[in-house]
Amino acid sequence: MRLPILERAYQIADSGTAASTKSLRTVLLAEGYGFGEVAAALHGLAIRRSLKARIHMARSTGDNADASG
Repeated sequence: MRLPILERAYQIADSGTAASTKSLRTVLLAEGYGFGEVAAALHGLAIRRSLKARIHMARSTGDNADASG
């Protein structure tokens, strides 16, 4: 069973594999979520800001771990 789209979006953001919300949308589309479904789920400013912050944190954490180890 496929995860709800927002749950999956947050998983992708937290993983650090997406560099931006645009690339996150691309991943969701590639995983089979519909264009309208993705657009509707990620439409709100609060959702996009939250995802951007989590992407930034995940990618920053990965960079810091690589630099210190």
